[in-house]
Amino acid sequence: MTTADGTRPTGLGALDDAREAIRVERRRVGDEREAFRAFRTRVGSISSEPIDPGDGWDASARGVAGGGGPERVRNVSGYAGVADSGEPIDTRAPAGSGLVGVRDAYVETVMSVPHYDVEYDDTYERSVREEFGPELGFALTRTSRFHAEYKRSLVDAVDAAIDERERFLDVIDTESESVARAESRLAAIADEREAMAE
Repeated sequence: MTTADGTRPTGLGALDDAREAIRVERRRVGDEREAFRAFRTRVGSISSEPIDPGDGWDASARGVAGGGGPERVRNVSGYAGVADSGEPIDTRAPAGSGLVGVRDAYVETVMSVPHYDVEYDDTYERSVREEFGPELGFALTRTSRFHAEYKRSLVDAVDAAIDERERFLDVIDTESESVARAESRLAAIADEREAMAE
């Protein structure tokens, strides 16, 4: 409904803005859910690697929970930078490491959603730490092999990320229905006012 001058009645224009914001948010959350689903599929095809007892980096992060701490770093993410402690990160990823496959899959799915730069603008290392927690983030970016326990933890964390997006989509759909009801009520009031004015 529009007024004689072509504008929406007071209140309905604000609901148009709300509906558009909800539409954008729903599309973004849906894109993220699908990206995590694609990432999970790709992770499933990456073989886990055995722990090398002679590799201090493997031993330092064994068990995902805590590992050797960020003071001992070996980054396989391929991104130059420094650790949280300020120490330089060794960015030479071992050839054929499953962790490189994980990184590439994450960058090509989760970090490739259309709104990623606008909404997050994170590095791979920061993104996995924020999404999956500091311990798994450490395992994925500062160790040398993609162990079976890392893979299990990652799959569980990705499933949780997918579930979180699905719950958020339900909330968005509820908000959309609420806006639609409000618009219907306001439109009826606007029609009644217009009839009374005439």
